Amino acid sequence: MDTRKLTDVLRATIDPAQRQQAEEQLSQVRAGHVAVMTFAMKHHWDDTQENS
Repeated sequence: MDTRKLTDVLRATIDPAQRQQAEEQLSQVRAGHVAVMTFAMKHHWDDTQENS
């Protein structure tokens, strides 16, 4: 998600009419980041074990 879109979503969390949808979008972004970080950490761990 680009910076402008993220800013718009964060602003939407302030508006009660848009809050639920914005929070769902942020939850999806968070889940995606967790998946990427988990993948990166696993492969880094695998690489360090191979080089030991």
